[in-house]
Amino acid sequence: MLLTEINPARANEIFQRGYEMGNSRLIVGMHWQSDVDDARLVSAMACALMHSNQDFLDQMEKAKAEFKQKSSGVTSVKADNKATDGNAYTLTGVRATPESKGIIIQNDTKVLKR
Repeated sequence: MLLTEINPARANEIFQRGYEMGNSRLIVGMHWQSDVDDARLVSAMACALMHSNQDFLDQMEKAKAEFKQKSSGVTSVKADNKATDGNAYTLTGVRATPESKGIIIQNDTKVLKR
């Protein structure tokens, strides 16, 4: 929930990822449905409680400003490259260059560059 406040343009994706994470705990048998449901409720209550704290609100504003500053000028790039398993990758962020660090597409393969 907090990440959606910082990056509201990606709220749907962030919420979907969180929802799927909870469901994955059920699929692998690590939690009961009630565990996942209650964790969602408790996290919503904790988020609401944090919003009553001025120190938290001040820090949230700083986080929003930092995210906005660091993401200005960043463009989304749809990679046409295909991996050897046939999956297409979408890269979001700064265009990959030979100096790029992180996960990039290189020779039709996803590569981690350090």
